[in-house]
Amino acid sequence: RHPRLKYFECMIRNAAKFRVMLEELQLPANTRCSFVFEFKVSSHEVEQLLRRFCVRKLSLMPEEEKEASGGYPSQRPLTWKVTPSLQVLCLRSCSEEIVKSFFSVSPKLRRLQVVDSKIQSIPSNISQNLTSLSLTGITNLPDEQLSKLLMACQNLRSLYIAKCHISHISFALPQLELLSVTHCRQLTDQCATEILSPANNPCLRFVDLSECRSLTAPTVEHPELEVAWLMHCPQLTGQAVSAMFRAC
Repeated sequence: RHPRLKYFECMIRNAAKFRVMLEELQLPANTRCSFVFEFKVSSHEVEQLLRRFCVRKLSLMPEEEKEASGGYPSQRPLTWKVTPSLQVLCLRSCSEEIVKSFFSVSPKLRRLQVVDSKIQSIPSNISQNLTSLSLTGITNLPDEQLSKLLMACQNLRSLYIAKCHISHISFALPQLELLSVTHCRQLTDQCATEILSPANNPCLRFVDLSECRSLTAPTVEHPELEVAWLMHCPQLTGQAVSAMFRAC
């Protein structure tokens, strides 16, 4: 024990060491913990972790539960203890049910990252609190549904979208300052123009549209914009780039 310890951060790559830590690690009450797991963690182990420690940041790949009879992943919602300390969450390779289970026990999330997972919506009690959202490899949402999901997050200051199958999403976020939409190769000029419009997102200061290879001539005329990255957009015209400089 270290009685003055306030913060504890740990990246674990070995399941056996993690199980030893669950059993033996002793921390002072209210020590703020951050855990990153590089292997699949069972729901029971997640439950133990949330019960034993004051987890503020968590990044993991949850293991699908198997049915005893058929061997298929269980779709039953998980019953974990509500974890008000959890503010930063990264979920990788998750089913929709597991994503929902984390939402149900994390009412005070501020930053959410979802990678190669299935997500349909974000509950209103969470979406209203989010200041940062990152979606990577989300391929199950049509443009209309993704737009609705983003519009529910009205307090976002940073938004990252990468490797998603989108062509024309729309959203208006009054506090958004950082917008990154990368490796979305079907993104249209019209979509880029609309999301970069000061009428929709008036506080934008940084934008990254790199590797959006279908872009040719989006309009980038935003009075607050300080940094714009459009790397590896091979069809971007010289006229569009010149217009961007004139708008600076």
